[in-house]
Amino acid sequence: MQQHRLAEINTKAIPKTLSAGDRIVVPSEHWDNLQKRDPAEICNLALAQLETTGDIRLRVLNTDFLIHPQNRSIRAMARERSILIRDPLLELITVVYLIYITSAPLRHERAGLKDLKSAHFFQGPHELETGSFLERYGNDAAGFRKVAGQLGGRFISSTADAGVVFSPFPKVLLYYLLWEGDEEFKPRLSVLFDRSIEDHFAADFIWALVGCVTRILLNPSPPFER
Repeated sequence: MQQHRLAEINTKAIPKTLSAGDRIVVPSEHWDNLQKRDPAEICNLALAQLETTGDIRLRVLNTDFLIHPQNRSIRAMARERSILIRDPLLELITVVYLIYITSAPLRHERAGLKDLKSAHFFQGPHELETGSFLERYGNDAAGFRKVAGQLGGRFISSTADAGVVFSPFPKVLLYYLLWEGDEEFKPRLSVLFDRSIEDHFAADFIWALVGCVTRILLNPSPPFER
């Protein structure tokens, strides 16, 4: 069986603010690799569907994406219309997911950053950016829950004021636990993962994935249009 190496992306190409722009591009070799792969195998591993048009239909958060490897395009099916994705970071992590996802299943075991083998990566410039999220939702757990529901988040039992699990891709789970601030404590966000995430992806993909999902939470309407 062919061994899948962990996904690695060039984080130097991704601004720390994780804002969409010309500085982020999907490397041509990623599209080349996707074109060379058997689409049926990709769909089987990624839990996607192969359309008669050659598109790969993939569920991303709460929206169906149509990825066309030959045209090197990604479209979101939203509001009964097809929207061309122009968010380079979202394009990048979607293509990387399809290329490097393995047969490993979800474990349904939560893991924090410190539990990951690559925990040392998430320091300095690669520390998870939570400031903007806390500025927006740190005292508005109800607002976070509302937006999370729109993006397909499932509410979970937790000691946090708001606990939500997202499925940005079919075999990826992200847990967002928000504690609101008060007179004594500052607001706090904890991001957890399904322990299987390192079966598929390297730390830089995980970092970019969290940044992308967080940014969508801050700009949910209209989703995926930039």
